[in-house]
Amino acid sequence: ALGRHAEAATAFTDALRAEPAGAHALECALHAGIELLAASDVARARAAFAEPALDAHPEAAEWRARAALADGDPEAALAVLDRAPPSATDDPERARRRARLRGEILEAAGRGSEAARAYASSGGPSGLLEAARASLASGDARAARGHARALLEARPDRELALPAHIALAEAAFRLESWDEARSAFDAAAALEPDPRRAARIRLRAAWSAWSGGDHADA
Repeated sequence: ALGRHAEAATAFTDALRAEPAGAHALECALHAGIELLAASDVARARAAFAEPALDAHPEAAEWRARAALADGDPEAALAVLDRAPPSATDDPERARRRARLRGEILEAAGRGSEAARAYASSGGPSGLLEAARASLASGDARAARGHARALLEARPDRELALPAHIALAEAAFRLESWDEARSAFDAAAALEPDPRRAARIRLRAAWSAWSGGDHADA
């Protein structure tokens, strides 16, 4: 909580050395690596997570993958996830986390379309938003529009509705669906609390109207 991650890692390591076969040995081993990663000591974190004993921990694969990703090695991160046993069917939250992580890794590897599918498979509004964003980043405006529409149909809260309208507007603009782009930009502007950002969004709505031939209202 105090941000003293290196000290926390040392404490977990000391506890593990004191009782290597203790009831909490696996948790100490895992959390030593987690704290090293939080301290940006990526090399030591990867070494900590590589301990064979951690193969028995259900969260080890995710953390090994996160450490590899933090080390700039998305291919190794993917390989870790691919080798990991599937998440238990009674733990949907872990399955969602793993799908989101796969999306992050694929995006880092430059595989945007696959990343979008992984994000979408994670389920829930935030997964759809990440899928829309990743699709836009990879140049697939049609997929981005589909993900954004699905998110908005689920009636998300304001925190997600604003970026969802932006994603839909940008995707529609790229597809030259001017009316939809304008409508989505207008909806986003109405939700944006910052006056300057709202003004910029309204300019995008006006440009959409102009592009669609509605010069009077642009």
